[in-house]
Amino acid sequence: MGANIVIDVQGLSCPQPVLQVSKELKKLATGIVEVLADSEIACENIARMATHAGWKVEVTQQNKDTFKILIQK
Repeated sequence: MGANIVIDVQGLSCPQPVLQVSKELKKLATGIVEVLADSEIACENIARMATHAGWKVEVTQQNKDTFKILIQK
């Protein structure tokens, strides 16, 4: 059974958001990872990295400054 974790990368500068999420994904075989971000560029980079690693990615904009990235396998 996979894990469900939440990672808050709001306020972090690139490349920290991608590195932090990548580190967590490498620990998991399956699961759901919810990432909170405040940068469209961070969202794009995290989504690209996760998709390349074989994860399904869904990005939603919560409000003007907050994005939720749902990563699952």
